[in-house]
Amino acid sequence: MIGKIIYLTDEDDVHSLRDRLAWAASSGETGRLIVVMPSRSQHIYETMHFDLIRRAGQQLGCEVALVSSRMNERRLSNEAGLPSYRNVRQAKQARWEAGTEVKPLRRLAKPRRFIANSLARLFPKRSILRNILRVGVALATVTALGGIGFVLLPRGQVSLVASSQNISTITTVALDSRATKVNLLDHTVPAQKLETFAEGTLTIPTTGRKEVSASKAGGIVTFFNLLNQPYTVPQNSVVRTSGGSTPIRFITTHNQEIPPLGRAEVRVQANEEGAASNVGANQINQVEGVPSVAVRVINQQPIGGGSGKTVKAVSRDDYKKSKAILTAQLLKEATEKLQKEPDVAKGNLYLIPTSIFIADIQNETYDRFATEVADELRLDMRIQVAGLAVSPVSLSEIARAEISKKVPRGFSLVEIEMDRGDEVEEDTGTRTKVFVTVRGKVGAEIDPVDVRNLVRGKTIADAQTALQRNFPLQRPPQISVSPSWAASLVNRLPFVPMRIQVDVKREG
Repeated sequence: MIGKIIYLTDEDDVHSLRDRLAWAASSGETGRLIVVMPSRSQHIYETMHFDLIRRAGQQLGCEVALVSSRMNERRLSNEAGLPSYRNVRQAKQARWEAGTEVKPLRRLAKPRRFIANSLARLFPKRSILRNILRVGVALATVTALGGIGFVLLPRGQVSLVASSQNISTITTVALDSRATKVNLLDHTVPAQKLETFAEGTLTIPTTGRKEVSASKAGGIVTFFNLLNQPYTVPQNSVVRTSGGSTPIRFITTHNQEIPPLGRAEVRVQANEEGAASNVGANQINQVEGVPSVAVRVINQQPIGGGSGKTVKAVSRDDYKKSKAILTAQLLKEATEKLQKEPDVAKGNLYLIPTSIFIADIQNETYDRFATEVADELRLDMRIQVAGLAVSPVSLSEIARAEISKKVPRGFSLVEIEMDRGDEVEEDTGTRTKVFVTVRGKVGAEIDPVDVRNLVRGKTIADAQTALQRNFPLQRPPQISVSPSWAASLVNRLPFVPMRIQVDVKREG
């Protein structure tokens, strides 16, 4: 006969189950008792003792069977001599093996009322103040012992200077104002185009020279009449020289009648001013126009009196010189303006000097014409200047990626620095390639943990030898032991790695 079915919960353990069995037995239900284990409780499975359950049932004079969906629980229950089944229905229908009849104990007092998970008898209450005091004393004791040990135990100090070396490389970086992010594959970094304007005036002294006339040459020529009748040479008749590449012309100053087959002297004056119109004797020998059919001409005496002077004038070189000087001044002024841009001044952007160029000349006006007589030349100019700026972080990313390829095995990169070099090529102000020289310092990788494990328990001399043999060092290691009495007494580094302090430095 099935007396009672006891369903256990997650809070139950072997003690609470025994109390529930005793309560069921005291209620007169001394037949068969079925204990149903919870299906998903690992806690009760780990704390339940099946042999104690069996003995508790025997002492109470009742048969106990276990119902569990876990195979391990059923196996352990069977090994303890406790029948087990998969479900309650199977337990009710099965025929249990008859156990040894045990006379139930007779209680002198009514069993206490069952309270789930009641463990007060195992953990008696104590004063909170007493518990706090005990914890405080324990912590103080541990701290005191640790302090004493820290003072008494020797401490080692190992200072190492890791081997270092300098490396360098040169790479090209493309600054692209259309890019949005750094591309390590083709060395492209985003660039920002900056623009500004500059205008100014420059006056320079002229360097050209020009000859100007001061007076005309004049003198006497002799006309010969070829006719058998008188002929009058009219005023402003033109006579000239025939020698040289350019003839020099003279004009008669008055009318002069020449007798038949005779001659007469006529005063003439050069057509142009300047010393070039001075000619020697017998140089004037040609008559121009109608009189040439009637008369011949010759100057028996030199013609002189012509003079000129050299004055300053504007030359083409003055144009080039003034433009070059003013352009350089305005370009410098514009560069200073770009350097004062907020992001550039704060260091958020680096302006590439070689990328600065004149985008447009909006005004170029000279106040004098070429070859014009003048002592000074003034130029008014206005230019538009543009340049590319890049984030130093982006350049450092490219530089670090390139220099990392040069780091030897067993070394790590300590620091890098860059020199922005000359421009390689420029493409309409939106993309510029520049050389970047990257220099770095690499130091040997030394793990302090490996150092501690290597030198612990060794003498100072042995530790120095072991360190120089196993690690690349720039100089011999410095090792000391403190306090001083420990160094003189033991002369060994501590066996406990925590008591060894390792300081690793890198020097170029």
